[in-house]
Amino acid sequence: MADALEEKREDGGGAAVENGSEADGKRKKALIATLLAGIGCFMILILVVVVVGGYFVLKRGGHLLPRVERHSERGGGAPTSTTATTSSTGDLGGFMPFTEFVDHLDLTKNTSLSVKTFWSGAVGKTVRWGGKLVDAKMGRGKAEVLAVNDARPSYRGYNMVVVFYSDFDKLEKLRKGDSFVFEGVVYNYKGRSGHPVIVYVKNARILDR
Repeated sequence: MADALEEKREDGGGAAVENGSEADGKRKKALIATLLAGIGCFMILILVVVVVGGYFVLKRGGHLLPRVERHSERGGGAPTSTTATTSSTGDLGGFMPFTEFVDHLDLTKNTSLSVKTFWSGAVGKTVRWGGKLVDAKMGRGKAEVLAVNDARPSYRGYNMVVVFYSDFDKLEKLRKGDSFVFEGVVYNYKGRSGHPVIVYVKNARILDR
């Protein structure tokens, strides 16, 4: 009987070992399946990133960096200079001459669209022009000066209205017909087809020759 019990115990131990080995095999298979699933998800994620990234690169015209849009300045920003392309009028520095500036606004020479486009980029810019004094008047802490550049047609003798908030002492020394040079910011203009163009400049200051 003892031999029978011993044989039964041996059979039971063998079954336990076999069951343990089978359990270990299942755990290994489950671990391998989990790893494979993780690797698959990672590869899918990389593929999605590549596809989406490629789409945006193509949408931006093949550039990785965002495109820079250029906008014309419209009043209110810091004044910047308009560079000259000609220098026939004797205006100072690297600024667009008055004659060229006015020609761009002349509706007898340009379409309404081209005038509008030019003005949208010119308003708020700093100019440096010369002219002759036609008249000047004071009021509310500012001086309004009418001036003329004889190289272009004028309205009642002037084609520039220049507003000063300083340099009153220099203005007082000027007489009608005197030439002077000033720098200021363009803020308005008037002009109809067949009529002279009048340009308005503010924050002006008189420059020493």
